[in-house]
Amino acid sequence: MDAQLNDQLRLRFTRSHDVRAGTQSERYDQTGGASLVNDPFLDNQAFNIFQTSGGDPNIRPEEADTITAHIVYQSHLLDGLSVSLEDAISTLTVQQVLD
Repeated sequence: MDAQLNDQLRLRFTRSHDVRAGTQSERYDQTGGASLVNDPFLDNQAFNIFQTSGGDPNIRPEEADTITAHIVYQSHLLDGLSVSLEDAISTLTVQQVLD
């Protein structure tokens, strides 16, 4: 559904059923290494953290019923400017987790 509220503001809604299979990397890769971090609880003393991560060959497809809402704002003050607001997904670093 797409609703144009006025000449500057538009709302968009999407409803879907999604299926996503794991990638080859998510199923079979094995990685490891060290990360240098600063411990905020020990006066920012630096040390290495060794980590290992790996895939799962038995991973099953993910399924989801989703509803997504978007707001699109197009200003008359700045010709050509269009802004859309959305969430983002990212991975935390070892230092961010420790902090």
